[in-house]
Amino acid sequence: MGFDKDLQAALLKCALGYNVEERDTLVSDGKVQSVRVKTRHIKPDAAAIRRIQELRELGEWKEE
Repeated sequence: MGFDKDLQAALLKCALGYNVEERDTLVSDGKVQSVRVKTRHIKPDAAAIRRIQELRELGEWKEE
């Protein structure tokens, strides 16, 4: 069974954790008053880590 590269990249991203940028826009009278940008860290997912380990053991994880 082949392993799709995009799916592998997404699984690895979940396993390692990643940052997302969130924007909070304040609008008053139809005009943008301010935009706050925050960076939030998404924690590594234990299930994704376990799945990668399983795939490695089965020889289905392709290191690039």
